[in-house]
Amino acid sequence: MKGLILDGGGVFGIGQAQILKNIDVSKFDFFVGTSIGAANISSVVSGVNLQELPSFFHKDMPIIFKSSLISRCVAFSPRYSDIELNKSLKRLTGDISVGDVKKPFFITAVNFTDNKLKVFNNIQKEDKSWPLWEVVRCSVAAPSYFSPWKGYVDGGVFANNPSMVGVAACSKVLGCPIDEIEICSIGAGKFKINNSEKKMWSIVHWGSWLIDALLYGASSNMSDYFARSLPLKKYLRIDFIGEKSWKLDSVSNMSVAERKWKNDINDAIASINDFLNN
Repeated sequence: MKGLILDGGGVFGIGQAQILKNIDVSKFDFFVGTSIGAANISSVVSGVNLQELPSFFHKDMPIIFKSSLISRCVAFSPRYSDIELNKSLKRLTGDISVGDVKKPFFITAVNFTDNKLKVFNNIQKEDKSWPLWEVVRCSVAAPSYFSPWKGYVDGGVFANNPSMVGVAACSKVLGCPIDEIEICSIGAGKFKINNSEKKMWSIVHWGSWLIDALLYGASSNMSDYFARSLPLKKYLRIDFIGEKSWKLDSVSNMSVAERKWKNDINDAIASINDFLNN
């Protein structure tokens, strides 16, 4: 079974979007996504015209990542209001529910109450009535950026690269032997975290470091290591190199990345087409 796995990475999901519009996603048997990767996966499974997916980033990201007056005035509020985020996700996925999706898919989030990983899917009865946009909303609730949604926060906290979630789901839920699983995992940029040794490491600084470490890829590196250690039939990992000054919520950085990654995206498309056809 072939699985398409998409990482989280804020505005840098634009790289994934450019790839998706140029590959035959119908050749994948199941799909897994975290955070912005969940939004991109929702586009795939809901039948959105993937040729238009990059325009979601170009048009909606400047609105989603626009600071509100409340966030500027209230020190401990999320950086962004979720009003525009919710509208964008509804436009992206339409009115379909999880149970309306035909091919198996899995979207990660974290239960804010008990700190456990939640994997939404269209196989188990308990998740089928959820509107698809709300499942994505749970998965994109990045700590400090957006408020939790219905008790869930960003899946990237535990599994920013959800390759291992995909392997586990395919094996346990779909019943596929591990040595018959083929994984195509697409990241949203590798970033170096710019920390200074001279910084006073208060609880604020530690909190900031922890969020960056989780959302920028500590869990991604670990998941990639374990996935490569398994006897999978195939494992293809695609990722891009980002500048350490780039921010997950910076639309201007997104535009620069899209231009810088153009050749890498074309190479990725060729690699994925080879993965799908051989």
